[in-house]
Amino acid sequence: MGTIRLVNAQTEALFGYQREELLGQPVELLIPGRFRAHHVQHRDGYAANRQVRPMGAGLELHGLRRDGTEFPVEISLSPLETADGLLVSAAVRDVSDRRRAEERINELAALVESSQDAILAKTLDGHITYWNAAAQRLYGYTRDEVMGRHVSLLAPSERRHEIDALMDQLRDGERIEHFETLRLTRSGGLLDVDITLWPTRSPDGTVIGACAIVRDISDRKRAEAELTVLYEQQRHIALTLQRSLMGTPPAIPGLATASRYRPATQGAGVGGDWFDLVPLGAGRVGVLIGDVMGRGLEAAAVMGQLRSAAHALAKTGMQPRQLMQALETVVADLDVPDQLVTCCYLVIAADAGEVTICSAGHLPTLIAAPGEGARALSAPVNAPLGVGGVLYEQTSAEIPAGATLVLYTDGLIETPGSDIEDQLAQLTDVLSDLFTTAPTWKSPPIASWPPCCPMRRATTTTSPCC
Repeated sequence: MGTIRLVNAQTEALFGYQREELLGQPVELLIPGRFRAHHVQHRDGYAANRQVRPMGAGLELHGLRRDGTEFPVEISLSPLETADGLLVSAAVRDVSDRRRAEERINELAALVESSQDAILAKTLDGHITYWNAAAQRLYGYTRDEVMGRHVSLLAPSERRHEIDALMDQLRDGERIEHFETLRLTRSGGLLDVDITLWPTRSPDGTVIGACAIVRDISDRKRAEAELTVLYEQQRHIALTLQRSLMGTPPAIPGLATASRYRPATQGAGVGGDWFDLVPLGAGRVGVLIGDVMGRGLEAAAVMGQLRSAAHALAKTGMQPRQLMQALETVVADLDVPDQLVTCCYLVIAADAGEVTICSAGHLPTLIAAPGEGARALSAPVNAPLGVGGVLYEQTSAEIPAGATLVLYTDGLIETPGSDIEDQLAQLTDVLSDLFTTAPTWKSPPIASWPPCCPMRRATTTTSPCC
């Protein structure tokens, strides 16, 4: 008749009733109202076929607590013959946690199946145990075709060694992030893919298998290849422009010269650094070196204008300080606000063993002589071009026979995170070591200087007379 005759302590805890509140009450008290009418029919059906069995097989059953909240349950029914007649034992289990776990598993499974990335699982010996829909689209194999087969099926023959190496890492519990490689499709095509793998573990933490997320990056690789070609084309154009703007320094009779221009390895490879040699007649030669602030085509364009102007001014035979004053006006007339330029101009009179120098904020010219080492050539400190309102000064100095003058831009010695004074001291030491043993007629082997910044420029002049 559905009347409650006996309850245990767990029933009280589960439903929130005291024992006295349940005894003599209809069992429907513990069932949500919307199910009670059907429950009476279930009781009648059980009475007609009494045996140990689960109640409502295939149905979702719910219990009702005293506070009105519902929870999912499983119920097992057993007939009991007693002195008072037939009783039916109902063992009720709260399956809320299990249902939540099942729902979570179903959600995750739906996410995995709907993922646009291929997801597969495999045993530690590499046999496939899971294959989602995206994996089928990516590789062309159906789930039935790959389940239980070895994952090396997906690797080109020359890359199958990767599978063993990756599985070794996974056995050690390592996670592999964004491993880029080639994989093979069912039709024999090759795919550029990005693979992330991680080990799966048993409840005790033992690695028992692995999962992989595979993403097709073929489009990205093609775009990168196209960008690389485009970059190289642009870089070639930029370097051709730079060299055309810089020109080729002429050979100077009676004066041994050597120069090296090294473009940047990053970016467009162009900038505002330049140097020039200008024959002045009467055994004299002008040496120019400059550095326009910044990089790129704008700096190169400014450099080209300044180099042309400086070359033309130097050809007039004017003094270094006069040339620097004239270049200051040229910089002021450029339509480039806040443009700063460092520059150094030397006039070398080889027969007289004399050099006249004017520097506009440029790094010191170094002089190196056999047996004497290297040092900075003394010169007045002037502001860079573009500051405005500066009267530039020059100085003259004697240079010993066989000496070499070394001019360079900051790209030769400046490196991120270092002190430029320390780098300048290092350059001076390198030159000193070279000129301790180098023959007097040879210019220093610039190519052997230690690589500092990727943008390096330097020029040297050596005269057998001075």
